[in-house]
Amino acid sequence: MAHAYRQSYEQCWHLVDGAFELLTLMKAAGVSVVIVTNNNVLEQELKLRLLGLAGLVDALVTSEEVGCSKPDSGIFHAALKRFDTYLASKKTLHKPAERMFQGAIADSLTHTGQITMLRRLAGSHVRGENYSRADIRMGRVGADQSPPPERSEFD
Repeated sequence: MAHAYRQSYEQCWHLVDGAFELLTLMKAAGVSVVIVTNNNVLEQELKLRLLGLAGLVDALVTSEEVGCSKPDSGIFHAALKRFDTYLASKKTLHKPAERMFQGAIADSLTHTGQITMLRRLAGSHVRGENYSRADIRMGRVGADQSPPPERSEFD
């Protein structure tokens, strides 16, 4: 019975329309692709191989390796730590560090702005933050961050 379930489960794996083309274009443009998943390593690697995506994904971060699952922020901090370690290593970056940084920051700010706008529309205001005054330190990518200043210019 377990074998029949497994076969049926694997037969249900499929790509969303346009996923392969999108990842191919991203790879050609030099964009790195990282998957953060609650799935286990072996199954996720199998799925990527069977769907023809293995060569299009640069890194895989799984809850099995990290010890926590989405939506727990720990799995995202682990992904950031892995990226931070890679940046600090002597490995070839394959693209300018500025480009890697700018893409991630632009994406983060876009999502932050969208979430802020949606929360305001829902009546749940988000306090302004001045990131130029943030206590940013190399290598500190986890949840252990400095608290914001007592008073901000946006209060």
